Amino acid sequence: LFSGAASAQGLLGGAQGVVDFEIDGNTVSASLELPGGLQTDFEIEFESVLGLSASALGLSVDLISVNNLNILSRLPHLGSIPTGLPMLITVQPPSTGPLSLEGIYEISLHTENLHYTANTPLRLYKAEGGGDFFDITDNVGQGSYRVRGTSGGFSQFIIAIESRSSSTVIEDKYDRLRAELVASESSIPSAVYDDLLAHVDDSELSGYDLGDHDLAQDELDDFISLVEDNAGGTGIPNVWRSSGDLDNVAGTLISHAKTLKFSLRMGS
Repeated sequence: LFSGAASAQGLLGGAQGVVDFEIDGNTVSASLELPGGLQTDFEIEFESVLGLSASALGLSVDLISVNNLNILSRLPHLGSIPTGLPMLITVQPPSTGPLSLEGIYEISLHTENLHYTANTPLRLYKAEGGGDFFDITDNVGQGSYRVRGTSGGFSQFIIAIESRSSSTVIEDKYDRLRAELVASESSIPSAVYDDLLAHVDDSELSGYDLGDHDLAQDELDDFISLVEDNAGGTGIPNVWRSSGDLDNVAGTLISHAKTLKFSLRMGS
């Protein structure tokens, strides 16, 4: 790790558009700049990380067309790319690198190229391994536009426009959280798994479906706390590393729950 705040701009291997890259403890920050005045402040704050360096992180940024079918076809139905920031951000640690993280990280973007409005449809999306993009937003704000999300692994990120109804988004996020939990059943202690599934059921069936968004969010808070309390050791796997041999189940579940809670809050 770098000690203190260390500039790593010279270690980026010529990564175009990545300016003022710095590491300060568990936090990475940079300015991402592309032709045409496109710019966003970028930050990742790790819960716990080892082997962090510019080369180990693999940060890059690309200008894309708002009509790029490769991107549009991977966004949720009717999603689109804002003309103010057609930027694709990639965080792809080399598989032979030393990077590993425990738990989740927060990724934040702040840009003057987009403007926050009440009920803004702008969201932060992530895609893994060239797959479909999915919403990881858990907070938006002014300044002119700020967005934050969490995750337990890396790949591509983009700010895009969400055009679906709030109910469609929420139901999709419930489906994604439930599918991730079910797929991870074998790696979660059985009693903990049963409790987690019960919290998802109570959040959706007793909360959201009956119009009680407060209960729905409270159950997700309990879900997140239960994952955190049982993460690591012989509990829920919570480590990701660049070699790709570990599945950060806890980080992924927490990320899905946080973005679902955000949508419930926005739709209530």
